[in-house]
Amino acid sequence: MEIPNNECESDGDVALSSNVSASSTGLKPGMNEIKLMNRSSRNLKLMALGVVVFHFVIVVLHSIAHEKLSVKASPAQLAFIVPVIIVAPVVAGLLLLKFNTAGLVLLTVSMIGSFVFGVYYHFVADTIDHVAHVAFLQPVFWSQMFQGTAFLLALSELFGAGIGAISLSRTGR
Repeated sequence: MEIPNNECESDGDVALSSNVSASSTGLKPGMNEIKLMNRSSRNLKLMALGVVVFHFVIVVLHSIAHEKLSVKASPAQLAFIVPVIIVAPVVAGLLLLKFNTAGLVLLTVSMIGSFVFGVYYHFVADTIDHVAHVAFLQPVFWSQMFQGTAFLLALSELFGAGIGAISLSRTGR
């Protein structure tokens, strides 16, 4: 709700009135502000769901590339990959539909964990899983798919963690 300010600024023949937002005065927000906040929250939720779907598709393509190139994950790596990188973001997406805060927490935590794991194994550690080593594997199509999806996973995980964190920061308002 906008509260008119009695002070007017004169600009030649035109008088300009400034308005003060209800939220800046400590009053309850008006209907327009509530609608704007709800729309913003809905947009963030839709972006989070979009990231979950995008991330899942990229995970599937990256997993196929792993298989085609015979770049196998260790049992310890799989113990992290399956629950944190594959399952948790999907569960987070489902939770977002009914239990917003729980879904956002799971999305944020799983995306941060996925990002750290993926960046370490794909870009830091000197292993067969490093994109520089995979570049020399055959077939070339799957080598390029592996590299591209490794970058896309990192971006989607960073974006997902960011959306989750921003959304969580707004749930307390």
